[in-house]
Amino acid sequence: KVKDVKDVGVDEVQSPAFSPDGKRVLFAGNKGGIVDIFLYDRDATTGALTYVEAMDDFADSARHFNQVSALAISPDGEFVYASSSDEDAITLFARNSISGELTWIGDADAITDPSEMEFTPDGTRFFVGGRAGNASMTVYDRSVATGTIDWRGDIADSTSSALPALAIEPDGSHVFGTSNSAIVSVLTD
Repeated sequence: KVKDVKDVGVDEVQSPAFSPDGKRVLFAGNKGGIVDIFLYDRDATTGALTYVEAMDDFADSARHFNQVSALAISPDGEFVYASSSDEDAITLFARNSISGELTWIGDADAITDPSEMEFTPDGTRFFVGGRAGNASMTVYDRSVATGTIDWRGDIADSTSSALPALAIEPDGSHVFGTSNSAIVSVLTD
C-alpha cells in the first residue's frame, strides 16, 4: 500500500538516506542543472514526509558536488557523504543533528563512477562501490571524530570490474558487493 507520494519538482531525484533516528531523510536531485540535497522530516508512525529545505548554497565550495549518484549518512548521524559519478569523487559534509543542515568539509578522490557507499557499524571503515573502471570497490579508513576519509586500497574482483551495489553484514565483519554476474564478499578489517 502506497502511503505518500511527493513530487518535489526536480529531475533525477535519487538516493534516499535516512538519519540514524529515522526522523530525517535526504534525497539528491538535479534542478535546472544545479544539484541540490533535499531535506525532509519524516513521521515515524505514518512515514509521511514534510519538506524542510533544499540545500544548494555549498555548491560553489564543493569542487566535486556534481551529478550525485548516492548519499550516505554516517552511523552516528554527524556526517553526510555524496558520491559524484561525473567527478569520480566523494564530497563530505558535517551534519547538524538538530536542524539537519549540511556544511561542506572536503572532498576525496573515489573509484571510477562511484555508486553505493556503506560504513562498518562502528563507522571506522567506509566502502564505495564502482560502476566502471578497473577496481570494484574502494576502502577508506574513516575518522569518527572529523568524518574525514583516507584511502586504504582498491579491491579488484576477477569476475567483474564493477560492484555498484554494496551491503555490510550487521556485525560489520564482511562487506558484500554485487554485479550482473558475481557476488563478492570482503573482510572489513
